[in-house]
Amino acid sequence: MFGMEPTTNPSCLMEIVDALKINDLECVLYNLKQIFLNIDYDVKISRESHYQSILYLIFQLLGYDIKMEYKTNIGRIDAIVKTDNHIYIFEFKMDKTAAIALEQIKQKSYYERFLVEHKPITFIAINFNSELRNIDDHIIEQLTECN
Repeated sequence: MFGMEPTTNPSCLMEIVDALKINDLECVLYNLKQIFLNIDYDVKISRESHYQSILYLIFQLLGYDIKMEYKTNIGRIDAIVKTDNHIYIFEFKMDKTAAIALEQIKQKSYYERFLVEHKPITFIAINFNSELRNIDDHIIEQLTECN
């Protein structure tokens, strides 16, 4: 047989799909971390955009509507993932904190243009740690009328 067995457990990908169906974002992030753990040290993923590209491919290949660097009137959202019944706004940082990423989502009101879709909106702020080569900090926050 040509090729090798995959090193990433395919169940990680199916768990992401199943978790998104029930809005279990902790499970999604756990499985994303597992995928990053399987990337060999020799593979260069030293910039935020490298991690962003990997996440794009994961969601795209799983069949989700994902847009990267989504332009707004005052900035760019790192990623938007839409499902039939939910909108997820991702903001990524590298070697900073998830709190900084979350503040950017709120400060720039990245969610406003999606309010007309009348779907729940969740903010997912992620920090990638270049030394650990993985997600080391995240905040998940549901948009409420107070935000």
